[in-house]
Amino acid sequence: MTQSNLTDREKFEWCCANGGHTELNDKGEYSNTDLQQRWIGWQAATAGAEKEISKLKHDCANHEFACRLLGDANIALNEKLNVLQVPA
Repeated sequence: MTQSNLTDREKFEWCCANGGHTELNDKGEYSNTDLQQRWIGWQAATAGAEKEISKLKHDCANHEFACRLLGDANIALNEKLNVLQVPA
């Protein structure tokens, strides 16, 4: 079971703030799945933003503010592309 009731922005921000662990197991506990890395890879592939992703990846992993900026930038790109989806 995943946090499907959250928006993409909320999933990304929670993920950055909590080390990328954003999925729930069947007991309602957070699993060890690193959605942050999958999200970053998916964003780079779909938005063509490999350079920006690479440049901010370290900051995203270590600084919540930079992570939020990265999330906002990616969400804005995807809204324009109309492909706002979180990888399964």
